[in-house]
Amino acid sequence: MVILARSVLFALLVATFLIPGLAQAKTIKVTAGATITENFLTPMSDAFAKATGINLMITDSTPSQGWQQLTAGQVDAAIYGLSFNEIIGTIENQGNKITNRAEMLPQVIAMMDAGTKIIANKDVGLSALSPDQLAGIFSGEITNWSAVGGPDKTIVVVIGSKIPGAMGQFKKTIMRGKEYSSNALQEDRYPEIKEKILATPGSIGFSSAALSDDSIQLIRYSGGMRLVTLLTKGAPTAEVEKMVTFIQGEGKKYIQQ
Repeated sequence: MVILARSVLFALLVATFLIPGLAQAKTIKVTAGATITENFLTPMSDAFAKATGINLMITDSTPSQGWQQLTAGQVDAAIYGLSFNEIIGTIENQGNKITNRAEMLPQVIAMMDAGTKIIANKDVGLSALSPDQLAGIFSGEITNWSAVGGPDKTIVVVIGSKIPGAMGQFKKTIMRGKEYSSNALQEDRYPEIKEKILATPGSIGFSSAALSDDSIQLIRYSGGMRLVTLLTKGAPTAEVEKMVTFIQGEGKKYIQQ
């Protein structure tokens, strides 16, 4: 048994030196908003690892959580579908004070469809709504689907407590600063929102492109474009730079919008 164990160990050591890149395999720790995780990072992660030999360790976070993780050196990069000033504003609006803004290096790495995906229960029977109609629905000013050409059903709004970037952008561009309905049901992230909508007649809420399928009604609307910003504490590492280059090149074909 001892001889066998030594043989296995020897074989592993030989493989480490002979197989290209095995000993040099690297990992980038990235934290990101739910939209970026589901639409950008997860779809491209396997192709990126195959092309570069660099693995992505991805976690979901709010901008506030990501900023804290960067500050503590727990992640190599944080990515959100917001401009740098919007990231700052989101963090401060949650009551968190920023004292190390100068440490963070932001760079815009992509543009994405600002039209955060909106989904509804199939009983709603609508496939498109105007920005004004959506603003009225999500603010609670419109409470019945019949007011926007749908059935005589009460509207149930579902929002997410852990997708502040998407909700903030939607509030800014579509709702023009109106507050979300006080009667809205609250879930965490996109998967939980989708489950609630599937189970709740007359409901509408947020989704990501990755979760859109035939089980749910996708609501089309005009939303414009938004920035995708990467933050690092100081200059990005060579591995992070390779990730950015991949996102802006080959990675584009894997990104779901």
